[in-house]
Amino acid sequence: MEIIDLAIAKQMTARYASTRKSLIDSTYTINDTLSSWIPIDDLKDYVNNLPETATGVRVYLAAYDETETTYPSQTTIILAGTVSDDGCDNDVINGYEPLENEVGLGPVNRATNCPPDCPTCPPCE
Repeated sequence: MEIIDLAIAKQMTARYASTRKSLIDSTYTINDTLSSWIPIDDLKDYVNNLPETATGVRVYLAAYDETETTYPSQTTIILAGTVSDDGCDNDVINGYEPLENEVGLGPVNRATNCPPDCPTCPPCE
């Protein structure tokens, strides 16, 4: 990973909000997620419980369906541990079947999405 300039990070998130988020909001008539928050202890626990064969963590953008009670139709993230095979980092989401029963690499979800849940920060809108 690479640290980027704060001004560039703000430009990138503003560009996302003004393009993708605004399109999702208008198309699906929702106030979609701008960020997802994971408590540090949960993130450490996930990383520390990856098997020794893990090569990394892939972060997927995903969307809940309209019947989900907390975040209906909103964007979310899913984390999936990866392993290397023939120089390619694979995970269960992208269909790498040997990992389907591998403990610790499975997909995880349930970050806190902002909006709507932005209790410790200014409005994310």
